[in-house]
Amino acid sequence: MPDSSAATYMQFALDEARAAGARGEVPVGALIVN
Repeated sequence: MPDSSAATYMQFALDEARAAGARGEVPVGALIVN
């Protein structure tokens, strides 16, 4: 990911959660940024 702002990472996490929900999965996870 070229942009390292917190908002960018949060948007990525939300997009992944929505995709998981669409697949019938429980959208729970963690995002670790170093």
